[in-house]
Amino acid sequence: MQIKVSYYNDQPVGVELPASVELTVIETEPGLKSATASSVTKPAKTETGLIVQVPPFINEGEKIKVDTSEGAYLSRA
Repeated sequence: MQIKVSYYNDQPVGVELPASVELTVIETEPGLKSATASSVTKPAKTETGLIVQVPPFINEGEKIKVDTSEGAYLSRA
């Protein structure tokens, strides 16, 4: 992952993250075969320890895109 760090007098003063990152789901409840995108969500723990609310069709081992500004699920990766 590439990040942008701004310096002033050799001191870091700002960090710019990418808009989204791809993370692997390591723990979540089993998915439903007939599930489609809806307002129903379930918690999923990612490889970094972040817990994100995801749609019911997301399973362990899948990669998802997460918004870095809000820490929210965007889509499958």
